[in-house]
Amino acid sequence: MSNDTDNLSAQVTEAKLNSLAAEYVSAQEIPLSSDSENEWDWSGSQSHNKSLTWLEQTVQVEIKAPISLVWHLWLDLEQMPRWMKGVDSVKVQQDQPQLSRWKISYGGFQFTWLSCIHKLVPYQIIQWESVDGATNRGAVRFYDRHGSTIVKFTVAYAIPEIFEGIIRDNLLLKRLVKSTLQENLEQFRDYVSYMQFQEGRRLSS
Repeated sequence: MSNDTDNLSAQVTEAKLNSLAAEYVSAQEIPLSSDSENEWDWSGSQSHNKSLTWLEQTVQVEIKAPISLVWHLWLDLEQMPRWMKGVDSVKVQQDQPQLSRWKISYGGFQFTWLSCIHKLVPYQIIQWESVDGATNRGAVRFYDRHGSTIVKFTVAYAIPEIFEGIIRDNLLLKRLVKSTLQENLEQFRDYVSYMQFQEGRRLSS
């Protein structure tokens, strides 16, 4: 009987969290892509600047939560400073919700950029690139493992001009950035667990 109660509580918790997250996504009205292909399809002018030095990193983590919950919590962009290291703020543009303004601090420097989501396939992929400011692009992919979710996070970034005369070892920079990205994914995993725990406490009180 206890196991049945626990299972029912878990289902109610998941349903409530998914419902809350779905309301956020629905309110954003982000345009959806009609296909699920994973090719890099960069449309922004910044991505075609051949004079830039680009570096790319990919990390992944498995999260013990359903893909619907993981997907919706990631799409809640304005909450990212709660778990993404160095991110000071993310502001979604109300009139164009596919656009968001980012501010980060890293190594004593501050950077800002306007990011555009230009490919979104529900529960599969979110792909973006900057359209002004610090030059970057990337994608996050979600893989359903029936009760858990694999999140694969790829970021490509152009080395800022201010660093070009300082950084001589791109391999060292890649290692530092990859370590930070991996830490961010692990913090996102903990954030998802925390949200599940908090909702469980609320339902049991």
